Amino acid sequence: MFLVLGEGKLEYEMKRYIEENSLQNQIYLLGARKDVYTILSQSNLLLLTSQFEGTPNVALEAQAFGIPVVACDSGGVRDCIIDQVSGYVVPVDDTLGLVEKCLELLNFPEKRYIMGQEGKKILRKILIVK
Repeated sequence: MFLVLGEGKLEYEMKRYIEENSLQNQIYLLGARKDVYTILSQSNLLLLTSQFEGTPNVALEAQAFGIPVVACDSGGVRDCIIDQVSGYVVPVDDTLGLVEKCLELLNFPEKRYIMGQEGKKILRKILIVK
């Protein structure tokens, strides 16, 4: 199951694609949400496809939950994710690379777990949480 949170200019196209490909039982467009932490706590990974980004707080939040992040290399993403340690950073236009990295994490739960724990450790050091 894939959950898509947020809103954007491609929402209509995504809805159409989901309907045309009978993916209504696999992909859910949840829109803007206030319960992001609840959803993150039940997630296997975070995919962040922003082409323009400041500091992606959601990437930091996901790592705090022990969730690895696969993200486009935009804005402050590299300041939040250590590539190949707490997740993957992929060039902005590399859709295939995003898919490959997501599949790798979904197919190898032990790697997903290790990266998630590394992200958690990194954030705890930064925030000095004991």
